[in-house]
Amino acid sequence: MFLERLSLRHFRNYGVQEVAFTAPKAILVGDNAQGKSNLLESIQVLAALRSFRAGRDRDLVQEGAADGRN
Repeated sequence: MFLERLSLRHFRNYGVQEVAFTAPKAILVGDNAQGKSNLLESIQVLAALRSFRAGRDRDLVQEGAADGRN
């Protein structure tokens, strides 16, 4: 099974974000604090239904937002 598309809404530092994975492998590149780890965390939450970084689900929701979706 391959992840082809990911939709995020109020997840960590992402407001609304759509990501399309068009190749079998992806390399994430960016400056510090741009959301690379948050994107990987969202994929891990999708696969395992829990975060490797957060103890509570509420910690995954963007600050100031009422709810979030992955």
